[in-house]
Amino acid sequence: MLLPLLSASEHKFYVSKTIIEFNPRSQSFEMTCKLFTDDLELALGTVDAKPIRLGTDKEPANANDLIEDYIKKHFTLKYNDELIHLSFVGKEAEADLTYCYLEFVKPQEYNTISIESTIFYELFPEQQNIVDLRANASTKTVVLIKDKPREVIYR
Repeated sequence: MLLPLLSASEHKFYVSKTIIEFNPRSQSFEMTCKLFTDDLELALGTVDAKPIRLGTDKEPANANDLIEDYIKKHFTLKYNDELIHLSFVGKEAEADLTYCYLEFVKPQEYNTISIESTIFYELFPEQQNIVDLRANASTKTVVLIKDKPREVIYR
């Protein structure tokens, strides 16, 4: 009996990448979430109960609202245990990746930053959410998984 070989297109990685970077000019943090477009469409379709096609002429008029609601529900930041308000700036959808842009004002001082991401955990138990925090000439990276969706970074 011959077993078919898996092609690269049949193998799926369940990962997202978020970069949070301090902009000294605006004194704010800019956030970019890189999400696989098909995974995001699937997640939004479960919320909206309709198939969603991002970056096409079939994209619903409320796509940005759906994305903003989804990200705010599944991604939270806290400084010193105080919830940070994320402002959705927009998105760019491509065939493979969707880039979601958010920002927030830098708090005056902080001792800890708590990052929690449950993006796509409801769809894929093996999902990994990688978050880079870039500030003060350093980068701190955390890898969040379903069993450990939150990490605290100390200043």
